[in-house]
Amino acid sequence: MEFKKIVLAVISLGIFCACQPKTEENNVPIKEDNSDFEYNVDYQFSENAELRAVADSILFLIENKETKELEKKFVGTANIKDRKIIFSPYAYIDSSKFQNLDFANFDNENMELVWGTTDGSGAEIRMSPPKYLTTYIIETKFSKAPSVNVNKAMGRGNSLDNTKNFFPEAQFVEYYYPMFNPKYEGMDWQSLRVYLKKSEGKFILVGLVNDRWTI
Repeated sequence: MEFKKIVLAVISLGIFCACQPKTEENNVPIKEDNSDFEYNVDYQFSENAELRAVADSILFLIENKETKELEKKFVGTANIKDRKIIFSPYAYIDSSKFQNLDFANFDNENMELVWGTTDGSGAEIRMSPPKYLTTYIIETKFSKAPSVNVNKAMGRGNSLDNTKNFFPEAQFVEYYYPMFNPKYEGMDWQSLRVYLKKSEGKFILVGLVNDRWTI
């Protein structure tokens, strides 16, 4: 009699378990019918991915000196203002020194401009547009930077950062080297920010801003 009761109890338990929905290890029911599954797109992540892709493409074209292709694809055409790109060797943009330049002039090796002043010495950074791109962007190979962030500045120096005053409607992708030589304990960090804004439904280049440790 006792044996029959045990058998009946085991059978009842088996039927009960079979009727329960399958679960993962965290006891959340697994939905077997996916016909009503709703996919919620993370629009912020999607836009960040687009920003990163555009910035990567711009950096690739600059490092390969394909300035005409860059101008065709990523420089604004809606009005003359959109064609102007701000360049600065530091995140503190000196309003009397920075260059707000039409990218069409970037192949002009005979045009010498003042781009800012060197931190510490105060010497003017005077060079042609191709020389500036080579010295401040191409030679550093920012496309190989170990840290890339969207709308987040990693480097911190002693100078102010007033970029928001110059790019109120823009977003940026920062390419950051935390150090080059361990003996300097991170005081030789460098970064490049690619500033982008939406115009006529696409992202266009509006600024290239370097930054580094300042005294």
